[in-house]
Amino acid sequence: GGRGANRLVRGAAGGSMAAGGGEEVASAPEQITLKGQDTPGCLLSSRLRRTAELLTFRLPNNDNRIAPIFDPFRDCTPFTCSIEILEPLGRIPKHVHDESYELFVVLSGSADLFLNDSGDPTTAAEGDTMLVRPGNFHSIANSSRSERLFMLSIILPNEQFARQVWEGTYSGKLEETDVSHLVE
Repeated sequence: GGRGANRLVRGAAGGSMAAGGGEEVASAPEQITLKGQDTPGCLLSSRLRRTAELLTFRLPNNDNRIAPIFDPFRDCTPFTCSIEILEPLGRIPKHVHDESYELFVVLSGSADLFLNDSGDPTTAAEGDTMLVRPGNFHSIANSSRSERLFMLSIILPNEQFARQVWEGTYSGKLEETDVSHLVE
């Protein structure tokens, strides 16, 4: 998560907050409305999102695609849950979350997790889970030259990640090959 800047800080209080997620509901990013992703508010006790309908975004200076599943803007959650897709040899740049835990579940492929100034990665394979605690600089690399890396990412509390994703460059719905790969 949080790929555009090296340091992410929780948004200042003000306005109505989304379940403690640090985001103002009233100031949802414009792309939520433009892409027809508005939801009827926080009144529903549960939600269903279909993988084939997920939209993807790219953060500045990054080729990775991020597909938000649940976030403070649409779901009033204190976390952001997304699918992150790294192309072969792709990388999530080094960054830190001041207050957030970030959980990664490797859905397909292999991920090299670099923590703080360690030059030696921890490698996670399909089905493995990685947890990064607040205050730890980290980056993730897809070392494969031919396969994409698919991860489920959860950031709690959200800090500013959902806003950064929704304000990123829209790159369409998940590709048909991504969907079939994820739901086979």
